[in-house]
Amino acid sequence: MMPWLFNLPWAVFAAWWAVRAFSAARSERVEAPRQRATVLLLTVAGAVFLIAPPPALRTALWSTPPALWWIALALEAAGVAFAIVARESLGTMWSGRVTLKQDHRLVQSGPYRFVRHPIYTGVLLAIVGVVIARATPGALAGFALIAAGLARKMAAEEALLREHFGAAYDDYRRKVAAIIPFIL
Repeated sequence: MMPWLFNLPWAVFAAWWAVRAFSAARSERVEAPRQRATVLLLTVAGAVFLIAPPPALRTALWSTPPALWWIALALEAAGVAFAIVARESLGTMWSGRVTLKQDHRLVQSGPYRFVRHPIYTGVLLAIVGVVIARATPGALAGFALIAAGLARKMAAEEALLREHFGAAYDDYRRKVAAIIPFIL
């Protein structure tokens, strides 16, 4: 197998994300530094467990035959692609932080028709691909830490959007799942 292939979707994602970060609208309101620090801590810790877990968490939990390995890579690439499409759908409303932008509008098109947080859906799907390929307790722990960080960030975003958009956001929440289309 070629484990380096699993770096490619993330490299594309990081490069594209860095370039697009400069096209966001000016922020009117930004999350508290403590909230941001907590999310970053969970995300970085999760990434460390995914990439270089402690030796005790490196033992394979299952075998990864070639077919499963290719499925895992396809899930990773699909997740990254979905996150990129979601980011493009947000346009200037995107931010890496929980924030309200000037003239903020509620985006309900593109992937936002199916889930309220499609960037997180894409990132989590991509990480599921990594977990399947690595097949270690460290990878599972990494997924759990990153998911916890995203859940915390999602809760802050939901509160901010509900406060800002009121009944319109409540209606959107009733119609559209948060992370998994039609389910959750």
